Amino acid sequence: MLQVRSRHLLLALLALALCLSPAAFVSAADKEKKESEDTELAKHMEVIEKAMKKLKKSLKSADENAASATTVAEMKKASEACVELIPAYAAKVPEAKRAEFVESYKKEMKEFIVEVDKLADAVKAGKNEEALTIHKKLGELEDKGHEKFTPEN
Repeated sequence: MLQVRSRHLLLALLALALCLSPAAFVSAADKEKKESEDTELAKHMEVIEKAMKKLKKSLKSADENAASATTVAEMKKASEACVELIPAYAAKVPEAKRAEFVESYKKEMKEFIVEVDKLADAVKAGKNEEALTIHKKLGELEDKGHEKFTPEN
Protein backbone atom coordinates (compact mmCIF):
# COMPACT_ATOMS: atom_id res chain seq x y z
CA MET A 1 0.00 0.00 0.00
CA LEU A 2 2.89 2.30 0.72
CA GLN A 3 4.25 1.57 -2.74
CA VAL A 4 0.98 2.65 -4.43
CA ARG A 5 0.90 5.92 -2.45
CA SER A 6 4.53 6.64 -3.36
CA ARG A 7 3.77 6.11 -7.02
CA HIS A 8 0.73 8.39 -6.87
CA LEU A 9 2.74 11.02 -5.00
CA LEU A 10 5.56 10.81 -7.55
CA LEU A 11 3.11 11.16 -10.47
CA ALA A 12 1.38 14.09 -8.79
CA LEU A 13 4.68 15.87 -8.19
CA LEU A 14 5.78 15.24 -11.77
CA ALA A 15 2.49 16.63 -13.13
CA LEU A 16 2.80 19.67 -10.86
CA ALA A 17 6.36 20.31 -12.00
CA LEU A 18 5.30 20.18 -15.65
CA CYS A 19 2.44 22.59 -15.07
CA LEU A 20 4.37 25.11 -13.02
CA SER A 21 7.48 25.46 -15.14
CA PRO A 22 6.69 25.56 -18.86
CA ALA A 23 9.30 28.31 -19.25
CA ALA A 24 11.96 25.78 -18.35
CA PHE A 25 11.22 23.98 -21.57
CA VAL A 26 11.77 26.94 -23.91
CA SER A 27 13.78 25.71 -26.84
CA ALA A 28 17.19 27.06 -27.74
CA ALA A 29 15.72 28.31 -31.04
CA ASP A 30 13.12 30.39 -29.16
CA LYS A 31 15.83 31.84 -26.94
CA GLU A 32 18.00 32.68 -29.96
CA LYS A 33 15.06 34.29 -31.76
CA LYS A 34 14.31 36.44 -28.70
CA GLU A 35 17.95 37.55 -28.50
CA SER A 36 17.97 38.49 -32.20
CA GLU A 37 14.79 40.53 -31.66
CA ASP A 38 16.63 42.59 -29.05
CA THR A 39 19.32 43.85 -31.42
CA GLU A 40 19.62 47.50 -32.32
CA LEU A 41 18.77 46.61 -35.92
CA ALA A 42 15.61 44.81 -34.82
CA LYS A 43 14.52 47.86 -32.84
CA HIS A 44 14.90 50.10 -35.90
CA MET A 45 13.08 47.55 -38.04
CA GLU A 46 10.24 47.59 -35.53
CA VAL A 47 9.96 51.37 -35.96
CA ILE A 48 9.75 50.84 -39.73
CA GLU A 49 7.12 48.12 -39.34
CA LYS A 50 4.96 50.30 -37.08
CA ALA A 51 5.32 53.22 -39.49
CA MET A 52 4.25 51.03 -42.40
CA LYS A 53 1.12 50.00 -40.50
CA LYS A 54 0.27 53.61 -39.59
CA LEU A 55 0.81 54.76 -43.16
CA LYS A 56 -1.43 52.04 -44.55
CA LYS A 57 -4.29 53.86 -42.86
CA SER A 58 -3.21 57.50 -42.92
CA LEU A 59 -2.21 57.67 -46.60
CA LYS A 60 -5.82 57.05 -47.61
CA SER A 61 -6.84 60.52 -46.44
CA ALA A 62 -5.32 63.83 -47.48
CA ASP A 63 -6.46 65.18 -44.10
CA GLU A 64 -3.84 62.91 -42.52
CA ASN A 65 -0.92 64.12 -44.67
CA ALA A 66 0.75 66.03 -41.84
CA ALA A 67 0.72 62.92 -39.65
CA SER A 68 1.84 60.80 -42.62
CA ALA A 69 4.77 63.13 -43.26
CA THR A 70 5.89 62.80 -39.63
CA THR A 71 5.60 59.02 -39.83
CA VAL A 72 7.57 58.91 -43.08
CA ALA A 73 10.31 61.02 -41.47
CA GLU A 74 10.51 58.57 -38.55
CA MET A 75 10.67 55.67 -41.00
CA LYS A 76 13.47 57.33 -42.96
CA LYS A 77 15.50 57.97 -39.82
CA ALA A 78 15.14 54.32 -38.75
CA SER A 79 15.98 53.11 -42.27
CA GLU A 80 19.13 55.20 -42.39
CA ALA A 81 20.21 53.77 -39.04
CA CYS A 82 19.63 50.24 -40.41
CA VAL A 83 22.09 50.82 -43.26
CA GLU A 84 24.88 51.21 -40.72
CA LEU A 85 24.04 47.93 -38.95
CA ILE A 86 24.53 44.29 -39.89
CA PRO A 87 21.76 41.67 -39.70
CA ALA A 88 22.29 39.03 -37.00
CA TYR A 89 21.87 36.38 -39.68
CA ALA A 90 25.18 37.50 -41.25
CA ALA A 91 26.98 35.51 -38.55
CA LYS A 92 25.44 32.34 -39.99
CA VAL A 93 26.54 33.10 -43.54
CA PRO A 94 29.79 31.35 -44.51
CA GLU A 95 32.70 33.72 -44.02
CA ALA A 96 33.62 33.59 -47.71
CA LYS A 97 30.19 35.02 -48.61
CA ARG A 98 29.61 37.25 -45.60
CA ALA A 99 30.97 40.50 -47.10
CA GLU A 100 28.82 40.00 -50.20
CA PHE A 101 25.78 39.32 -47.98
CA VAL A 102 26.35 42.51 -45.96
CA GLU A 103 26.96 44.59 -49.10
CA SER A 104 23.76 43.26 -50.65
CA TYR A 105 21.84 44.10 -47.46
CA LYS A 106 23.19 47.67 -47.43
CA LYS A 107 22.40 48.12 -51.13
CA GLU A 108 18.81 46.99 -50.66
CA MET A 109 18.37 49.20 -47.58
CA LYS A 110 19.56 52.16 -49.66
CA GLU A 111 17.02 51.26 -52.36
CA PHE A 112 14.37 51.16 -49.65
CA ILE A 113 15.39 54.67 -48.54
CA VAL A 114 15.10 55.95 -52.11
CA GLU A 115 11.48 54.75 -52.11
CA VAL A 116 10.91 56.32 -48.67
CA ASP A 117 12.10 59.63 -50.15
CA LYS A 118 9.65 59.22 -53.03
CA LEU A 119 6.92 58.55 -50.49
CA ALA A 120 7.84 61.70 -48.58
CA ASP A 121 7.68 63.74 -51.80
CA ALA A 122 4.29 62.28 -52.74
CA VAL A 123 2.85 63.02 -49.29
CA LYS A 124 4.24 66.55 -49.34
CA ALA A 125 2.68 67.14 -52.78
CA GLY A 126 -0.67 65.73 -51.60
CA LYS A 127 -0.51 62.87 -54.11
CA ASN A 128 -2.11 60.24 -51.89
CA GLU A 129 -2.85 57.71 -54.64
CA GLU A 130 0.80 57.81 -55.70
CA ALA A 131 1.82 57.56 -52.04
CA LEU A 132 -0.30 54.43 -51.62
CA THR A 133 1.39 52.86 -54.66
CA ILE A 134 4.82 53.67 -53.25
CA HIS A 135 3.76 52.29 -49.86
CA LYS A 136 2.79 49.04 -51.54
CA LYS A 137 6.20 48.86 -53.22
CA LEU A 138 7.90 49.52 -49.88
CA GLY A 139 5.94 46.60 -48.41
CA GLU A 140 7.16 44.36 -51.23
CA LEU A 141 10.76 45.49 -50.69
CA GLU A 142 10.38 44.87 -46.98
CA ASP A 143 9.05 41.34 -47.53
CA LYS A 144 11.78 40.53 -50.05
CA GLY A 145 14.44 41.83 -47.66
CA HIS A 146 13.12 39.81 -44.75
CA GLU A 147 13.13 36.65 -46.84
CA LYS A 148 16.68 37.27 -47.97
CA PHE A 149 18.32 38.67 -44.84
CA THR A 150 16.39 36.92 -42.04
CA PRO A 151 15.53 33.55 -43.61
CA GLU A 152 14.86 31.77 -40.33
CA ASN A 153 11.95 34.10 -39.46
